[in-house]
Amino acid sequence: MGLSPIPDPERYLLRLDEDGSFIARADCKSVGGTYSLSGSDLTLDLGPTTKRTCGEDSRSDTYVNLLGKVATYEIHDEGALALGLQDNAGYMYFYVSAG
Repeated sequence: MGLSPIPDPERYLLRLDEDGSFIARADCKSVGGTYSLSGSDLTLDLGPTTKRTCGEDSRSDTYVNLLGKVATYEIHDEGALALGLQDNAGYMYFYVSAG
């Protein structure tokens, strides 16, 4: 399976805070929760997601679903964060926003 870039990446964000909480923007929705790290293992425990309906082309539901399947993380030399999905189902890549 190849890369599937998000058309508007600024609408899909993930912030991991030092206190073990995270917040994610998924197009017109948001979700928060807690995370735990152990070596390169990463688990995101999702809390409630806003119940909005985003546009027809939105990938918000897919994105939130994939966040719940994160199993590992890697930080690449170019600064990209790669989140490995359970059962070796692939990776989600995040890049530092310029803004």
